[in-house]
Amino acid sequence: MDNERETEAPAERPDMSNEYSTGTTATEKRPVYTLAPESKPEATCTGSIGQTPYSIYMSRQKRLIVLAAAAGALVSPLTANIYLPAVHTLAEEFQVSATKINLTVTIYMVFQGLTPFLVAGLSDRAGRRPTFVICFILYTITNLTLSLTPKDYSALLVLRALQSAGAATMQNVNQAIMADIVTSGERGQYVGFSMSPAALGPSLGPLIGGMLAYYHGWRSIFWFLTVYGGLALVLLGLFLPETCRRLAGNGSVLPPKIYQTPWQLIKADRSDLEKKQPQNNHTNNDEDVSFRKALVQPLKIALQKENAILLLASGLTYSGVSATTTPLSAILANTYGLDTHKIGLIFLPIFGGSILAIGAIGWLMDRNYHRHAKRLELDLSDKHNKTQMDLATFPIERARVEVVFLPLSLCIVAMVLWGWLLEIQAPLAVVCVLIFLLGFAIVGANNVLSGLIIDLNPGNAGSAASANTLIKFAFGAVVSAVIQPLILALGLGWAYTFLAGIYLLICPILVLIAIRGRRWRLHEKVTAKDPATESWGGKIAIS
Repeated sequence: MDNERETEAPAERPDMSNEYSTGTTATEKRPVYTLAPESKPEATCTGSIGQTPYSIYMSRQKRLIVLAAAAGALVSPLTANIYLPAVHTLAEEFQVSATKINLTVTIYMVFQGLTPFLVAGLSDRAGRRPTFVICFILYTITNLTLSLTPKDYSALLVLRALQSAGAATMQNVNQAIMADIVTSGERGQYVGFSMSPAALGPSLGPLIGGMLAYYHGWRSIFWFLTVYGGLALVLLGLFLPETCRRLAGNGSVLPPKIYQTPWQLIKADRSDLEKKQPQNNHTNNDEDVSFRKALVQPLKIALQKENAILLLASGLTYSGVSATTTPLSAILANTYGLDTHKIGLIFLPIFGGSILAIGAIGWLMDRNYHRHAKRLELDLSDKHNKTQMDLATFPIERARVEVVFLPLSLCIVAMVLWGWLLEIQAPLAVVCVLIFLLGFAIVGANNVLSGLIIDLNPGNAGSAASANTLIKFAFGAVVSAVIQPLILALGLGWAYTFLAGIYLLICPILVLIAIRGRRWRLHEKVTAKDPATESWGGKIAIS
């Protein structure tokens, strides 16, 4: 009887004042998680702890897969920016104002955010390969139509929307593929590859578009995109394997024939693989969910407290891309008298800054992750990151947010300088240096925040990426629409100082996530009775 009384006694509430505490506040009617005395959280792996690898792919294979997916996803930001240097030319050709041509940029961004949100569950349920194929078919046909369309503004507007619908989902599938095969411990080195399209599109797009429009006319832009889309469709269809963990597990399971590459179909030893069962799917929704549930999953993710705040910070951060690139062509043409070819070259420093951010910030993400793991005395014997650490016992928010403050601080300073130096018509060399710094800062901060969103939603990577895309491009579309009137009303200096002030407001949001984010996660697990918490490195009592 004494033992029974002890069992029925209310569980003592763990102290949540320490960020590294693994407890959570709860009432008697809610599940209560209690660690054994003197125990410390241990790094655990999903699936069979310490035995089943998260992915069977080697590091070289992972890089090739992520890079291939990123090359396909490049079409979304590339298409959004490729005809920015030709805005004045298009206005003359279609006999409309520059404001109406800018509206085609805005509508592209609206569909760039809306389309992935509506079809987010498609890749999580139906697989990555079919989603890629369907989107590329739509994208290629639309570009072919644009290259042949008469000079009709209404047709241009509609076709830009369809073009965006085909291209937009690919970036989310790209991030989902990374989450399928890469653990949190190595995500820093891969998130740069996965997010490189968002970095390269704003720089390579105007450069390529400026040269094509200058030498071959504006239609050559869409012919180029038609060829790119067709080649990507063929190459990814032939070689990109299905990575969706619901279908292929950790890569050891051969998916149904419709999902297989031609190489998989003709492999002589295919029958041996077919006998294997899925291992370590690592999803929170492995059941065969309906499309209706898949459609609302991004909304559910976006409405969770921590995700909502993080998505707000991500959207505000990404809006800096639109704030700097959308009016830049007009500024360079009117203030510095540059033609479309030279305007495209001015965007090139963004490319250099983005490449630097991909390498440097990714390295800092992995380094800070392992620093926190060592501080918690977690098991770091998995040198090759073949197993996924249980993030229920790890302060992933703090590990990521500490890194993001470096590029974010640089972005605030560079944004202020950008506005005032353009105001006084500083030399072009100074403009190039500043746009390099802005490229590094915005891309670096965006990569960290996007990586954290994937970390927090491992079983719904496609849906989480779609929610992130919707918020980012919604903010981007608003900024694209208001930046020119804002510059006319306040002038370049004060307009960009105002935007820098918005960036400053992101800092307390991120501090809140670092301090409270892990507690919110544990509370979500308690209220949802998430069985994933059973992999904690201590005793768990649910009362």
